[in-house]
Amino acid sequence: MIELKSSFHAKLSASSSLRWVNCPGSVREAAKYPNVTQFEAAEGIFAHYVGAQCMGRIAFAPVSNWFGAQALVDDHVITCDQEMVDGVQEYLDDIGVDLQPGDEHFVEVSLHEALRKLDPDFGGSADYIRWRPSTRHLRVQDLKYGAGVTVEPEDNKQLKVYALGALLQTGLPAEDVEVRITQPRIPHAHGTSRSWTFKGIELVAFARELQAAAAKTRDPNAPLVPGPWCRKTFCPAVAHCPAVNTQALALVNGDDFAIDRPYSKDALLKGLSMITQLKAKIKALEELAYHEATAGRLTAEDGWKLCEKRKTRKWNDEAAVSEWAKDNNIDPYIRELRSPAQMEKLAKDAKVSAPVRNELGEYITAESSGTVLVPVTDERPEFKRLTSNDFA
Repeated sequence: MIELKSSFHAKLSASSSLRWVNCPGSVREAAKYPNVTQFEAAEGIFAHYVGAQCMGRIAFAPVSNWFGAQALVDDHVITCDQEMVDGVQEYLDDIGVDLQPGDEHFVEVSLHEALRKLDPDFGGSADYIRWRPSTRHLRVQDLKYGAGVTVEPEDNKQLKVYALGALLQTGLPAEDVEVRITQPRIPHAHGTSRSWTFKGIELVAFARELQAAAAKTRDPNAPLVPGPWCRKTFCPAVAHCPAVNTQALALVNGDDFAIDRPYSKDALLKGLSMITQLKAKIKALEELAYHEATAGRLTAEDGWKLCEKRKTRKWNDEAAVSEWAKDNNIDPYIRELRSPAQMEKLAKDAKVSAPVRNELGEYITAESSGTVLVPVTDERPEFKRLTSNDFA
């Protein structure tokens, strides 16, 4: 079994840059609590390791060679199952399609030394960097194996820090910089791999912004500013954050909302603005409590206990059941058409040409299951409600 450890995180790491740029006081608060590696993070560490091991200079090894392999990651035993094989393979395929003769590429690049030229607390490691000398095009690509939080490439601070570090470390004269995300476990209207491109010169101003934000984090009275970055960057202090606690008390002690009673719109909007941070706080609290219960430090004497989840019935001998069904003139199988995603994957695995695979698009209709209320900062377009004006 392979033994892996979570990578070193600088005080002002690239992965948490969205948080400390917007909430400078979070650095002070986060330092008070150990950053325990959760199971999901351990999965990501192993997925990145598998991807790096499969990436060669010329040809990439198939990820299927790793099926069934196990790793011990910070006390978590992680197995490379079919979902991990498929996810990492999708990441490698996306990289492989992009590569051209003359390209240079680098895997799992430590940028700590380069970034510390800007600030001693900076640091980060890029999953993948590709440099194309012929067009002076730099691509920084990140594998997001998590299935909980959708990540977008547009103005993504983490990837911009990686791009900045790459330029500082190599001195590459990049004219265009592309930051790309592959998130294979979360369906997205624009695909699981998405890019955003900008001019390399823009990183000069970005570097100054980072330095100014870093200086604010060292202020003993740096403010705490709760926001979506609490959840997106998995802030270790969110369960104890004084600012989030203040919001929680304000929400609990505020108006009681119900569809059939009058309400204050200002109070409703204020409550909505707190939900994301409070959900992150609740999730962190539940994860900590479960971790302590499984370790035996939270017991029934404290008023809480571990119980088995609801049991689901399943066959323990499918072949025998199949024979029993046939003996009793029962068809034991249900046949249904595969989903568009499954069909596309099978066609790709079967080496069906791209033009022929594209024919499937004629038979696919994308339908939403409904609407969801989100902040206006969400990247999805606003749903257009029909009104009487539409029929004028």
